[in-house]
Amino acid sequence: MFELVLRGMSEALVDRRAAPALITLCSGPEFSVRISTIPAFGTIMETVTQKELLERVKMQLASFLEDPQYQDQHSLHMEIIRTFGRVGPNAEPRFRDDFVLPHLHKLALGNNSQSVESKRIDIAMQLFEAYSALSCCFISEDVMINHFLPGLRCLRTDMEQLSPEHEVILCSMVKECEIKVENRGMADAQGSMSIASSLVGEDAKTKFLSKMGQLTTSGAMLANVFQRKKARRSSLFIQFGETK
Repeated sequence: MFELVLRGMSEALVDRRAAPALITLCSGPEFSVRISTIPAFGTIMETVTQKELLERVKMQLASFLEDPQYQDQHSLHMEIIRTFGRVGPNAEPRFRDDFVLPHLHKLALGNNSQSVESKRIDIAMQLFEAYSALSCCFISEDVMINHFLPGLRCLRTDMEQLSPEHEVILCSMVKECEIKVENRGMADAQGSMSIASSLVGEDAKTKFLSKMGQLTTSGAMLANVFQRKKARRSSLFIQFGETK
């Protein structure tokens, strides 16, 4: 019910009523009830922009992901990954980069060492859906290099053993991301070279104009010297003629 009605609520009402109620449900004794709050928290991630409220949601989801009591809760991890894949593309970009993608990376890395094959394939398939959805987002170069690409590579390792047909798709996704990173690096390098060239050009232009100014000034001064000498000779000539 919360997941449905949250979309029609104002942020103030979500902050005042819905979020506290969901956090209260998270403290209940039943794991199934706690897990059922995750999609509703995801809807808050997707529809709210208030930083303080998003921070509270992040803290609650972080407790699900980092508290030791939840480490072996397979159904909880499945729901978190499913929710991240659903709301991640519409979430606030910084929240996605700083929270969603790093935790997906951790989940993908942890799944490589999952000894129960049925659980491993469940998580891998859910991660595949999440990464496919998030691959359409703009992802900064740092996050791409540090989290998105490493997470994809971990998932590719799983699929190589569990589902070769998905592994082929993941190889293409990894290659595409690597090309994006390479192209951004080349664009940055070209931009830096262009700026440096522009600065060198401006410096040369400034020096040239400065030299021209100095030559012009020197020429004017030299002309004044010749004019003064010419006037002096004329004056002496007149004086000499009168004396004679």
